[in-house]
Formats: sequence, C-alpha cells, structure tokens
Amino acid sequence: MRWIGPLTLLFLTIDGFVSCVVEALYLPSYIGSIPFPISVLFAAVGNIVLMWAASKVNPRPLVAFLPVIAWTFAMVIMLAGGHGGDFILWAGWQTIAFCVGGLLPPLIFSALRPIPDQRPAPPAPAPTPASRASGGR
Repeated sequence: MRWIGPLTLLFLTIDGFVSCVVEALYLPSYIGSIPFPISVLFAAVGNIVLMWAASKVNPRPLVAFLPVIAWTFAMVIMLAGGHGGDFILWAGWQTIAFCVGGLLPPLIFSALRPIPDQRPAPPAPAPTPASRASGGR
C-alpha cells in the first residue's frame, strides 16, 4: 500500500496540468459584450484545492507545489504558441489575470499555512533504577 501516496500525487499533478488547459479554454468567456474570464476564479480556487490535497498526502512544500508546477508548465506551453503561429493564450489583460489568479493564491496559501515540524521527536529518557523500584513514580 506504499504506492497509494505517490499515485495520488501523480494524479493531482496530472490534474493540475489538465485543469490549466480546461481553464484556458474558458478564458475568452463573455457575458453579453463584456469579457468575463470566470476561469481566473476557477484557477485560483482549483490550485489552492490541488495544493491542499497534495499537502495532505505529503507535507513537504515542494511536493505540495507539484500540481501548481504542472499548472504553470501547461500555461507556459500555451503561451509559447504552436508551429502554425496560433496561440491558446494571447497577450491581453485576461491572460495576465489568469497567470496572477492561478499563481498568487497558492503562494499566499503556502505562506499562511503552518509548516509541519519535520524533526524527529526526542527519545524518551531511560528509566533510572530508583524509578523502577518506586513503581515509576
């Protein structure tokens, strides 16, 4: 059963990549004639939830950031453009809001989250002969 933790982290990391792609497809949303990039909110909440879930599997900060790193990797790929000159993410305020909304909330969450104590507990003192004779009192 030791493989459940790494497998869960793998799925969370893949989910970070896929969620970025899906959120980017909803980035050019409109309500009437007004741009309404609802995917910025989805990116902020989704990355915090993915990071929280990863930190429950393994509390180390780098491991908790794996889904956010995969999200960032997908975003960089979509910013680079394809071989035909087409882009999924274009230069505009929606893309900047998407980048900031997807990266800043997990950073704030990690800064406000208490860091677990990684040090081992000190060993218990060995009982002395006098405490054994008195019954441990």
